[in-house]
Amino acid sequence: MAQQTIGIDISDELLSGVVVSRKGRDIRVVDCATVAINDKTDITDQLSALVEQLHWRGEDCVSGISLSHFSLRNLSLPFTSEKKIEQILPFELEEHLLVPVSEQVFSAITTSQNDDGSHLLVAAIEKEFLRHHLDTLKNAGIEPAKVCMSCFVLADYLCEAGRDGQDFLLLYGDLGSMTLVVCHQKKIVFMRRLSYPEAVFTDAVFSFNGQEVSIADQETADTAVHSLCTIIQQSLERFVAASGMDLKPDHVILAGPMQLAAGFREIVEQELGLPCNVANLRMSGAATLVKDVGEKWIPALFDRPLSLALQGENRKISFDFRKDEFALPSHLLGSKKQMFALALAAGLLLAVSFGYLFFDYNSLKIQHNNLADQMKQVFKASFPEATRVVDPLAQMRARLQEVQAPTVSMPLYTQEQRILAILADISSRIPDSISMHVSRLVIDEDTVRIKGTTDAFNNVNTIKKLLADSVRYLDVAIVSATKSKEKNAIRFEIRLQLEENS
Repeated sequence: MAQQTIGIDISDELLSGVVVSRKGRDIRVVDCATVAINDKTDITDQLSALVEQLHWRGEDCVSGISLSHFSLRNLSLPFTSEKKIEQILPFELEEHLLVPVSEQVFSAITTSQNDDGSHLLVAAIEKEFLRHHLDTLKNAGIEPAKVCMSCFVLADYLCEAGRDGQDFLLLYGDLGSMTLVVCHQKKIVFMRRLSYPEAVFTDAVFSFNGQEVSIADQETADTAVHSLCTIIQQSLERFVAASGMDLKPDHVILAGPMQLAAGFREIVEQELGLPCNVANLRMSGAATLVKDVGEKWIPALFDRPLSLALQGENRKISFDFRKDEFALPSHLLGSKKQMFALALAAGLLLAVSFGYLFFDYNSLKIQHNNLADQMKQVFKASFPEATRVVDPLAQMRARLQEVQAPTVSMPLYTQEQRILAILADISSRIPDSISMHVSRLVIDEDTVRIKGTTDAFNNVNTIKKLLADSVRYLDVAIVSATKSKEKNAIRFEIRLQLEENS
């Protein structure tokens, strides 16, 4: 299904819109319309009327604003790094703008660079106006994806479609002002909005009925155009002097309603000394017109909204003020393309996940089998008498426990009553005169350990000597003898090494 994009150009006197249908490389203009602005304070009703005439289905929208709402500056900075330019630019603009930078949204493009730094074209718009502009569009049911300077977008397309990279001037003439755009080596390097002399407004010299521009006083009109051409020449001279740019325009492109005024083109050619051509974006091959649109198409009115509608195919443009706090709210599933892309990505992710799990399972299974074989080999090598191996780990643990277990259990009573004999021997050798309290006595196959307390270190030595006289003990040793801090007692431990037959 073809995707549609609407371009809405809001000038000082006129609303104009173009709807473009895009299917692959086939771009067609399917509708166009204009609505006069009667009340500049609130254009919600006029916007609603324009959208209704265009039969817009609510898809992509690009909004263009007149240059009268922007502050334009050409600046030079001693940097070529984009990061440094972004950091320094707000401070540099503080000296050039009347309204504080914090209350404006600004954007910049690099017009040229050299060893000394970068030359920039900067445009700024007040946040209050931009917020009002977006709210007005929203009240009319419009949510633009981009907000641009209309003349910049038109000039940008004309630069791309220019003849062999020739420099040119674009003059966009409204009833109340003239916009000057300078294109140098397929780059826009200078832009200014120039107002007509006051007499044009007080005498209502120009009027527009939707088809042609009428002139109430030809002499006043000619004088106004002469005056503007002089200002244009002066502006170019100052720009060339400040930038050092070798600017030599080859021709002038006229756009906007004023190109429909009688004698306008001739005066501009005469004053600027350059040949003038009339803009016609459609003839550059940007888009084709359907039959119904061709009958009402007027390039002077629809070139700017057409250039805006064509922006829908570009992901990024140089001057887009729909950013920062005014950025378009993102929607995960805002279009069919996004839904299809999400479904495709989910399918690929599932396929990759299942593939990884299958590969990982096979790898672990092979590793497990290899380890099981190694365990069987170790078990058979350790216990060659085993004929049946089921669980080598469990069987090996059982065998190890058997090996580590005592080979002979200590009987409580034997024919010689061994333990009772040892106790009787110890008791008989220690006289009652020695104060001793036994807290622990451990007898195993080879040793006897006696832990207890007495009242003197000499008693410990005496007990050792008395027990050493017994033939039952191969060796008698004092393991420890320390004085207790809590009581006036001596803690001791004596180890008796038993004879084999004792």
